[in-house]
Amino acid sequence: MRSDDTCQWPRWSRAGTLLGAALALVIAAWGYTALQWTSTEPMSVYKLAGPQENYYWAPAQFKFNADRLENLLLRYASGDSQDLDEIQRSYEILVSKFSLISKPSDTTQVQLSVPDYVQAIAAIRHCLQTIDPLIVDLQPGDRSTARVIAGHLHALDESTLRLAQGIGEAENKRRDIALEDFRHKRRVLWGSCIIAASLTSTLLITLTIATYRGMRAAWRERTWRIAEQSATAAANASLKAKSAFLGAIGHEIRTPLQTISAGLSSLADAELSTRSMRAVLRMEQAAEQIDAQLRDLADYARLDAGKLKLRIAPVDLIDIVQQVATQMRPMAALKRLSVRTDTSGIVWLIHSDQQRIRQILLNLVDNAIKYSTQGDVLIRATQHIAASECVTRIAVTDHGIGIPEQAKEKLFEPFVQLDDGNTRSHTGIGMGLAIVDGLVRLLGGHITVTSTLGVGSTFEVTFREPTDSLIRRGQPSDDRQSALPNTPLSGKQALVVDDQPQMRDALVALMRSLGLAVTAVDSAWEARVMLSQREVDVALIDLQMPGEGGASLARWIRKTGAPHSKLIGMSASAPELLSETQLAMFDDLLMKPIRIDALRTAFGNLLDGESS
Repeated sequence: MRSDDTCQWPRWSRAGTLLGAALALVIAAWGYTALQWTSTEPMSVYKLAGPQENYYWAPAQFKFNADRLENLLLRYASGDSQDLDEIQRSYEILVSKFSLISKPSDTTQVQLSVPDYVQAIAAIRHCLQTIDPLIVDLQPGDRSTARVIAGHLHALDESTLRLAQGIGEAENKRRDIALEDFRHKRRVLWGSCIIAASLTSTLLITLTIATYRGMRAAWRERTWRIAEQSATAAANASLKAKSAFLGAIGHEIRTPLQTISAGLSSLADAELSTRSMRAVLRMEQAAEQIDAQLRDLADYARLDAGKLKLRIAPVDLIDIVQQVATQMRPMAALKRLSVRTDTSGIVWLIHSDQQRIRQILLNLVDNAIKYSTQGDVLIRATQHIAASECVTRIAVTDHGIGIPEQAKEKLFEPFVQLDDGNTRSHTGIGMGLAIVDGLVRLLGGHITVTSTLGVGSTFEVTFREPTDSLIRRGQPSDDRQSALPNTPLSGKQALVVDDQPQMRDALVALMRSLGLAVTAVDSAWEARVMLSQREVDVALIDLQMPGEGGASLARWIRKTGAPHSKLIGMSASAPELLSETQLAMFDDLLMKPIRIDALRTAFGNLLDGESS
């Protein structure tokens, strides 16, 4: 095989050289022909070169004002008008218009090189110099002088006509200059491009022939390896870019959102009028919607990357269904809808992630409310034993617009809405059902949808688990999620460490409303100074601070600062996007924006164990 390649090489080389030379000649000939056609075809050039500017406008204004002044003088001479001031003003305007067309400028540069234009300007200047003293000395009732001035102005008609002719010549001259310059530059440009293309083609062909044999074997060997490395690098770069984007979005949006949420929580506890309380509730719903959309984006990215972690424990579906219904009823009431539940068929606890089951239901109910205009939304949960499995079904039914058959294929894709387009009537970013599908798959279940246009839709989620692991509702369980302990927080010493002033103020207000004595600092260094003097019961520390980060401060506290203090980390990034080192130093982690219920739960869990 190698000997055959060697024999064929000289023949291939000569043929390639001849082919490359012929190709270069064809390209050069074609380029030159195209250049001649385009550069010598008059209409295409005139379309590009002109006209560029209306040079008749200023002379037309001068002629208009001259006629107006002449008319005023004739009326004055006939006794129809006695307004000398108006005549003076009109004359001053005429002089200013003459200044625009007579003084050298970018606009008049070419006109002043035309003899007819220069002669017309000189004649007009002589006329104005003649009538200037007459205008100044014009007295009330002096009709004869007015007639004389009007006569001089009438004599300007010939000069203004010559002025227009001069402008026409100047415009033609300007256009000729522009066209010639354009043609010259285009010839030079095309010629340079053709020469460069020809030389480049010849050089590339020569280099290709010279290196072909040496690169052929190496290319075959490296092709798959390079492709594999490129794909791996692209995937890693995509994951890093996605993580960086989510981190930046989370930090820049969740931090001010924390301030908004804290302020609204304080307002909600205050004594407000009914109208003000409604406004506060609307703002709270808007803030929760922003937070939910941020969580959706982060959750979908983690699902896509396979980094979403589950916390499996016995879950009571009745509690979750009731919580979701209670949370979504205010939103449904805004559209005069109701949210009903039916959990009479639930007997067993299921082993799943309570937070993710709740998230699935929230997204499905939110979607049902969004696309419904009347009736109610029903959440139904049922269980039955089939062979050695317990089959749990959770269905959300609405009386909305329904889903076309052709839309069902893309229903669970990200950023898809039923009314996607320029006339969208519903809010959101189209991530809810994509996240539902990903979470259901991650939890080992599956989701189905049945729909009738104009009647409504039903989304049904199904989970299966062995009967030998079932726990009946009401039966004690060591790992069942417990209720919030009723822990008194009054008098507990707390520390807030965050570099954002708004964030610190918001957290301090929330924690003081829970009864804690709070101290706030803006850096790890200030926290070290304070903790060197006294200990605190609990410290709330931001992980992403400039300079020394929250994980480094927590490590110091564990070793020397206040080893008995409970440490809670704060972050705008999802836990999966944080390193193990950052998470290991803390007793708990809260995601921004932090609400008062989350603070109460975290403090209660940590400080309850300490007090007992």
